[in-house]
Amino acid sequence: MTTAQHADDIEALKLLMARYAHWGDTQQWDKFGSLFHDDAVIIVDAGPRPDPEADPRIEVHGREAFITG
Repeated sequence: MTTAQHADDIEALKLLMARYAHWGDTQQWDKFGSLFHDDAVIIVDAGPRPDPEADPRIEVHGREAFITG
């Protein structure tokens, strides 16, 4: 990988991260959802739970379920 390719990759990641933060924060769900593949698997290890002893892990399968859920 050349230095120029590396710099381009870094800029692409910066743009992706900015869109993720902005679209999520402003609740633009259609745009936010476009950042994920249709078959994405999202794992959250700090989900709400009925009691402190319950497993906090939440696993969501698919972009649509993640965005609408």
